[in-house]
Amino acid sequence: MEYDNALKCIHSYNGLLSLRLNLLKEYLIAIAIYKSGKTFQLHKEALISLKIAAEKAKSVELGFWCDCLSTLISFYVNLGQIHDASMLEKELIYYYSEKRDMDFATIGINILHRKSAAVNSVERAIMRTKESVIFFRNTIYSSQYLMALNNHSANLLVLGKYDDAKRYLMEAFEFIGKHPTSSIIKIYLLNNYFVYQIQKTSEDYSFPNNLLDIINCYEDYGWSIIPLINSAIYYALNNDLNTASILLERASLLNNELNDSYFSYYINANLAAINYLCGDRDHAIQILIDNCLTVPALTKATESYYLKKRTTLWIEIMKTTNITDPKLFHNFFIDDTGGNQWKFICHGFLCSDLQFWSEF
Repeated sequence: MEYDNALKCIHSYNGLLSLRLNLLKEYLIAIAIYKSGKTFQLHKEALISLKIAAEKAKSVELGFWCDCLSTLISFYVNLGQIHDASMLEKELIYYYSEKRDMDFATIGINILHRKSAAVNSVERAIMRTKESVIFFRNTIYSSQYLMALNNHSANLLVLGKYDDAKRYLMEAFEFIGKHPTSSIIKIYLLNNYFVYQIQKTSEDYSFPNNLLDIINCYEDYGWSIIPLINSAIYYALNNDLNTASILLERASLLNNELNDSYFSYYINANLAAINYLCGDRDHAIQILIDNCLTVPALTKATESYYLKKRTTLWIEIMKTTNITDPKLFHNFFIDDTGGNQWKFICHGFLCSDLQFWSEF
């Protein structure tokens, strides 16, 4: 995870390389730039490096070309280019479908299944993410297995299947207990365990105490932003609005240079909630008007519809209703008619199950 040093190592060799090694160099440069990049511009540079490698790789080595395209899907999704990601997914699926007798094709299909909700509706993706769990559960690819569990549990959360989501998360934690793994994957899993705690609308919002400790180890990286936002929600639900506000400001500072529209949206939606609960309803409403009437690029059609509906309704509630209890505020619309995604999104605090697609 020392990505700056990795880049120095890659650039330190100036000798003549074969075409394959030059392409591999571009591939590694793209990953290192993306992982270390704290600005949108650096992420775009990483995408360019990866596209260069992908364009040339098919004529050099098909397995490497598949790896490039699979990673490129993740980059496109994270930059909000869902259509481009979807087109690449189709291209890879067609290719793998012709090569099902090959081991790498079977693995590749299941990696795409693991990422399925990135480009498909959750209702459509849920069976594919389940298939990826079943496949990777019995392989040596432990990181893929854990990310499959993470993504499948996130889809279950959105569909309101909280007990099932918890079961898959517990399976992941049990595996990690026996096989220590990347702290970043632990952040993803703990984040979704925390989303489970928030969404189940219990009186007991038990907090995974080691989540902030892990976040603090990697506080300079963008992947800490969503867990920070969700941690802020926990503190707010436990009537500690001051700590919640501090955590949201930390998340906002991390996003200053990155300027990710998804992160900005969720930070501001929750800052509005905190301001409203603190009695500053005018400021809360203005935050929503200024930052949450336009949905982030990452969201798909159904999510966009519900997010727009959510903002409109909360502006009206903040204008006409005085709520001071965070739990009552959080569950105000829970009985409102609507699909599962609406029930996930409509809460007073907007928590994110964002599945970290760049883990490949």
